[in-house]
Amino acid sequence: MKKLVYPAEFIKQDDGSYLVFFVDIPQCMTEGKDLPNALYMAEDCLKTWAQAMVDDGFLLPEATSGENAKPTNGGFISLVTTELKDAKPVIKSVSLPHWMAEEAAKAHLSLSGVLQEALTQKLSVR
Repeated sequence: MKKLVYPAEFIKQDDGSYLVFFVDIPQCMTEGKDLPNALYMAEDCLKTWAQAMVDDGFLLPEATSGENAKPTNGGFISLVTTELKDAKPVIKSVSLPHWMAEEAAKAHLSLSGVLQEALTQKLSVR
């Protein structure tokens, strides 16, 4: 897994909610009903955006260091962290009974897909 840390500006609104803008990622923004929710939403926003960028083959922008990030809209800067999963395929050799391989082929099942589904469920990950 790759850990990401990006500074974001949190701007409190009159209703107590917060707008969140990432210093180095202008197209990545979110909001939260209060500060804890805004922090949660910022982490989710960063993770979703960064994973999509990586999955599509784009490089992530370099993050400004926390001490160099300055608020520009009257808010405050906080560092937002998340982790990306490495989604590159890995070839693994597995063994199964011949009859099972034949049945899977008849059912047009992808053994890789079935294994991924089973591991996702077994490990309680998504």
